[in-house]
Amino acid sequence: MSVEASDAEHNAAKEFINMFVEKNGSVVYDDVESLPKRSSSLHCSKEEIQGECLFIALEYLRDSGASEIVASTVAHRATVRALESDLSSFEEDVSVFDKRPDSDEEDESKMDRKVIKAYNCGKLAITTVNAVHEVCKEWKSNMPKLMKSKYVYEIYMHSEQNTRRRMEDKHIVLTEFNNLCGLDKDFPSQAFFAVYDGHGGIDCACYTIAHFHNNIAKQKTFSSDLDDALRKAFLTTDKLFLEKAKNENLRAGTTSVVALLRDNTLHIGWLGDSQISMCKQGRAVKLMEPHKPNRKDERQRIEELGGCVIWIGDWRVNGNIAVSRSIGDKDHKPYVSADPDTLEFDLEGDEEYLILGCDGLWDTIQPPNVIEMVQEHLAGGGARSQVAKFLVERAIAHGSTDNITVVVVFLDCHRTEKDPETSMDVGEVEGTGDEKVPETPAAEGTAKETGDEKAPETAAAEGATKETGDEKTEAVP
Repeated sequence: MSVEASDAEHNAAKEFINMFVEKNGSVVYDDVESLPKRSSSLHCSKEEIQGECLFIALEYLRDSGASEIVASTVAHRATVRALESDLSSFEEDVSVFDKRPDSDEEDESKMDRKVIKAYNCGKLAITTVNAVHEVCKEWKSNMPKLMKSKYVYEIYMHSEQNTRRRMEDKHIVLTEFNNLCGLDKDFPSQAFFAVYDGHGGIDCACYTIAHFHNNIAKQKTFSSDLDDALRKAFLTTDKLFLEKAKNENLRAGTTSVVALLRDNTLHIGWLGDSQISMCKQGRAVKLMEPHKPNRKDERQRIEELGGCVIWIGDWRVNGNIAVSRSIGDKDHKPYVSADPDTLEFDLEGDEEYLILGCDGLWDTIQPPNVIEMVQEHLAGGGARSQVAKFLVERAIAHGSTDNITVVVVFLDCHRTEKDPETSMDVGEVEGTGDEKVPETPAAEGTAKETGDEKAPETAAAEGATKETGDEKTEAVP
C-alpha cells in the first residue's frame, strides 16, 4: 500500500512546482517543433494513445528535475486530462506500406501502399505537455496530499555504446509505478525495472520502453495474476509493434528482461538473452534461463515450425538472427517468438540486490561471476554508486564489444533480520568457475537448465570499427 509523503518530500515538491510554473506556467504550445519532449513515433493507434501520453509526460517532468513522486503523479493526471479532451481532430489518413501476403518484395519503391486511420503523435504530445502545465498550475494554488510507495530503493544504472556504431539499448526504472498508473492507495506497493536490448535499429526498443509497463497495468489479470498479466503484456506489445512495423516497414526487434516488485514478491519476465541475477546471502541465485537459438528446447521449437538453427559466427535462427525470442523482428516470426518465460519469487528478507543487464554483460561474464565481482568490489570498500559502471568496465575488459546496459537495484528496504544459523539451500545457488550449476528450485516456474549446443571452432570474430562510446551513469536514490 502507499504511504503519505514526508514533510520534506512535500516541501521539495512545492519548491519544484513553484519553479516549474514560474518557468512554464504561461507557456501554451501549438507547434511540435518547439516542444521540450516529443514521441519517437509520428502516428499511433487508438490503443497506443495512453502509453504515448504517459511516457511523454513522465519524461518531460523527469527532464525538468521533478522527483519520482511528483513526476509519476503529475504524469498520470496530465494523461487523464489529455485523454478527456477531444482527440477526434488528431485522427488522420496515413499512407502506409501494404506488403502483399504472397510477395517477398522488400524494395519500398515497389511495395503497394494503403491508407489507414491513425492518431498524430505530434498533436498528442502538444496536448500532453500543455496538460502537464495545467496540472502544475493547479497544484501551485492547491497542493494535494502526495502518496508514495512504502519501499525506497537505492538504484544505479550505467550504459555504454562501446564499439558499436549506435546505441540500441534502453532501460527504465519506475519506483512509483502505482502513482504513474493511478492505482488506489491500498493497492500493494510496486516498482518496475527493465532493460530492452534493441537490434536492427532503435525503433522497437524505443517503442517498448514507452508502452510495455502501461500494457501490464491494462491487463484484466493485473491485480489477480501478475505473471499472466506480464505474459500478456509481452504478447500485446509485440502485436502492436508488429502492426506498426508492417505499416512502416520496420525490421527492428528487442530482447527484454523486466522485473516488477509487488510488496515482497518479485515477478520477472523475459524474451531473449537479456538477463537478471540476484544476490542472496552473498551468493548468486539463478532466476532464469536466457532464450538462445542453440538452447535444446528452443532449437526443437524452431525446427518444428520449419526453421533451422545454424552457425554463422554465432548460432542464428534461419542463418539470420542470433536471438530466438524477442519483441518485433517481423521478418523472423514465428521462428523468433514473443511468448515469454515468467517467474515469481517470494523475498525472504536476506536478498541483497538485483542486477539487470543486456547480453553485452552476460555474454562475457557469467551471472555467478558477476555477483562474485560485485561482492569483492563492495568488500574492498567500493561504493555502491559505482557498481553498475564497474560491471560495464569489467565486461569491456573481458572483451565485450556490444552495447552494455546494467541496472543495479539494492533491496535494503526488503531486508529483515535473519537467524544467523539459517543457511540457504545449496540448490538455490548458482555455481561459479567450472563447477556444475544445479537446477534452481528457488521459485516455482524457474526455467530448467538446458543443454546448449557447443559452437564449432571458428576463427576470431570480425573486427569492429571503434566508435566513440557514449556512456551514461544514473542514480535513483
